[in-house]
Amino acid sequence: MKQAICEQMNLFDILANALADQAQPKLSVNQTVFILSLDVVLKGTVNHLWVCGKDSNEPYFGYSIDLEIGYHNVVWDYNIGKTVFTNHLEAENVASQISKLMVKVVPSETIVHDCRSFEYYRNCDNYKLEAIIAKVGETQLYEKGFMCYHFLRTYPNQAKRDKGYRELLKKMTEEVERTGGRESENAPFEELYRVTDTLFASREYALQHGEEYKSIRGS
Repeated sequence: MKQAICEQMNLFDILANALADQAQPKLSVNQTVFILSLDVVLKGTVNHLWVCGKDSNEPYFGYSIDLEIGYHNVVWDYNIGKTVFTNHLEAENVASQISKLMVKVVPSETIVHDCRSFEYYRNCDNYKLEAIIAKVGETQLYEKGFMCYHFLRTYPNQAKRDKGYRELLKKMTEEVERTGGRESENAPFEELYRVTDTLFASREYALQHGEEYKSIRGS
């Protein structure tokens, strides 16, 4: 009985490996690719690939990508032609179409007041971290913590917005004092994308959390 089970397992392994051998990667190591992050095109290079789904009838490949901006990403065969391209012009064309559907804001182009920004250098690698807080209009608050994305939040009323401003400003100034940082003059505003009716955020955050971007991120 034990021998029969071993033989059966070996047969399954052989079939799985045969299916994997039949699958051919759509990308190759060192190949240049262009990845869509909402309506922005990021250039990268494939540094590693592997086969997935060996135990299925349709194995596919995954790819580790070194992005030109210094980050890393992982994509899959089913992303190719949708959010991953080998042709730069094709990627830009799709990004342009997506951009027309985006709802974005540039807070620096709106009425901003009580703006404060801070900075300090991280001890472990001397990397500069920045934070910013500002009131926008009557009920919105622009905020970016030292280790956070950029956000634009809409509060129910001005009183609650102002309370949120005071509380967050207190946390920022305490962190500046603790780290030996300082107040800075250049506020690092960023173009923001709609996540919900009351929240706009950095592109990376919006891509992962915005309900309207599910089809773009493939989930």
